[in-house]
Amino acid sequence: MRSEKEMYGTILGFAEADERIRVVTLEGSRTNIHVVPDEFQQGLAHKADM
Repeated sequence: MRSEKEMYGTILGFAEADERIRVVTLEGSRTNIHVVPDEFQQGLAHKADM
């Protein structure tokens, strides 16, 4: 399973390689440092590998 840092690197690398992509945003509970991690935060790397 990929770490959070690896996932961010993959997402940003993909965006940087495609000149049509101008903005990358992060939405949801991951943007709020006061939120207790939920199943979607913990499963992001697993679901992205599918």
